[in-house]
Amino acid sequence: MNTFQGQAAFSNIPRWVNRGLRPFHWQQLVVCLPTIPLILVGGSLLRARLAASIAAGAAISVGFGASRALYGRRWGAMAAATVCMAVAAFAGSCAGGRLWILLLFSGATAAACAVLALIDDDLWWVVLQSVIALLVAGAYPGNLTEAAARAGVIFLGGAAQVGVVLVLTTLLQVDPLLPPAAPKPPQAHARPWLAGLRAAVCIVISLYAARALHWSNSYWAPMTAMLVLKPGLRETQVRGVARFSGTILGCVLATLFVDLTHGAPGPLVAALSITAALAFALQKASYVFVTAGITATIVLLISLSTGMVLATAEHRIFATLLGGVVAIAVAFAFPPTQTPVTPA
Repeated sequence: MNTFQGQAAFSNIPRWVNRGLRPFHWQQLVVCLPTIPLILVGGSLLRARLAASIAAGAAISVGFGASRALYGRRWGAMAAATVCMAVAAFAGSCAGGRLWILLLFSGATAAACAVLALIDDDLWWVVLQSVIALLVAGAYPGNLTEAAARAGVIFLGGAAQVGVVLVLTTLLQVDPLLPPAAPKPPQAHARPWLAGLRAAVCIVISLYAARALHWSNSYWAPMTAMLVLKPGLRETQVRGVARFSGTILGCVLATLFVDLTHGAPGPLVAALSITAALAFALQKASYVFVTAGITATIVLLISLSTGMVLATAEHRIFATLLGGVVAIAVAFAFPPTQTPVTPA
């Protein structure tokens, strides 16, 4: 089955949905998905659901790196993300009890991430996962022992994903690397300092505002701001609307499913495996559908470990809206970070 055959499977789907589901990279689904239910089932058997949910979340993030090759190494991006996420989670958990330190760390790493986006896309992705891990861990402050335990669980989840992906790619002889993106139009006057400043301002404002509102899972606001912010205002607006639409879709579907199944662990694991599979396979498709898949997966994952599905969905929607508004406001207040070159 090749990519074109995978796309043909959607020929009878309504046109607007079909357009959003293409391209469908089945290789990503095959090699990245098995780790998730394995971790969750193992955690359930060991009566460590919370730790298993954290490890599964790390495995999901690292799985998206299977489509990348860092410095020519198929496993490079996944391995680098695993190590960097563990380090960032340790720092975030230690800094989470003091907001000003967390704001300083978050702003600095976000600035570095924005600068790398202008230099190397694969390095940018690795640092982006580190920023997300820092923000999530910052919402759960702890002492050195607790921070080390969280970092260790994240490292194990990421390492498990790297191992499973390498084994499956060898046994099944499939290549999870995605085709290279179309070349970007030439850019002149790229201003890394401005890109870094915009990202830092976005992260600091959205994180501080979410903490001031006392939202649980407040990290979703700066995460959204980081993912939505683009070099230009128009790009940021389009990205913000797409992310908010996908978030609402994913939250509604996940909440309805949990309500219908009464939060039974078996159906939850099956459902989040499906939504994670779709997120892996559609990562180069419509941003709305990818966001919906990721959102539903996270909501189901948190519901599996804590049972707080309704509050989780509501907070994610509000925080996503806040982060998107902050990103659009910053894009409006600051000039574009790059100026397109007019072809001769």
